[in-house]
Amino acid sequence: MIKISLLLVAALAFVSCKKTTSTPTTPVTTTNNNPVKLDSSSASSAYYLSATIDSKSWGGFESVIKNLQFGYSEGKSVDSQNNILDMKLTTDLMKIDTTSQDFKYIDALEIGVNAIKMDYHKFYNDDSLFYAMLKVGNNNFAQGDGNGINVSYVITADGSEWSTTAGSQVGSLFTITSIKKVDGQTSTSAEIKGTFSCKLYNISNPSATPKIVTNGMFNLSIVK
Repeated sequence: MIKISLLLVAALAFVSCKKTTSTPTTPVTTTNNNPVKLDSSSASSAYYLSATIDSKSWGGFESVIKNLQFGYSEGKSVDSQNNILDMKLTTDLMKIDTTSQDFKYIDALEIGVNAIKMDYHKFYNDDSLFYAMLKVGNNNFAQGDGNGINVSYVITADGSEWSTTAGSQVGSLFTITSIKKVDGQTSTSAEIKGTFSCKLYNISNPSATPKIVTNGMFNLSIVK
């Protein structure tokens, strides 16, 4: 799941760093809108990830004072021809547990992008394939191990994992308003900004009542 930085199915190889559906048109609504008030006064970076999860505000700017820390991860599985069977690039914002001497987090909200059936070498040698995973406007949610966006929420206390991939996202929206390409010396990344609303299903019990996410806002980096 989280590694500082991915949620992957069994048998995926992890490298730390972290079926297409029709574009939804109607946003998820809830009776209690309580958006996070973004306060940049204690921010340690310009990146933020926030949402209302079941009427409770969560997240904000990455902040040392508020113990919110971003992590990045990459996960993949390949076949005998080195075709990527499942590629997941994930950015997560973690609420750090400062009472522990070891690194632990209380909960974490993740945004990731999935791609399947890619040539391994082409993907790493052609940045256009990476940037093609994201687009300005509405982006499809991944279902199961399909292509698209996945949003996940992890709670350490009860070990539960909640994800958009485990159930219907009819009425959900993930909208990117801007993409900035960043070609670094050691990595390639895309800084994305936008909004989202969705339903999160318990991975261990998808039939359970989903968590409703509204007022989602993000300005973060997806790292290749």
